[in-house]
Amino acid sequence: MSRSVPPPAGPRGELLDRLADHLARCRPPHPLRVAVDGPDAAGKTWLADDRARARPEERADVVLDLTDPLAPAVLAWRR
Repeated sequence: MSRSVPPPAGPRGELLDRLADHLARCRPPHPLRVAVDGPDAAGKTWLADDRARARPEERADVVLDLTDPLAPAVLAWRR
């Protein structure tokens, strides 16, 4: 994880709790994979990091950042 702070409280914390509850109910026969997509600087990595910290005892989260640092910004904004 990129930040070492406690999970957020308030509305964002409530959203993370709801997301964690939903993911806890998912029982696929393989490791659960969750993708977060969106434009640059939308907070995708923060959301993934906060989700991983919300309930670390429930499952081991692996957060992968697949942002292409070599992609021209004009292509990223076009998505």
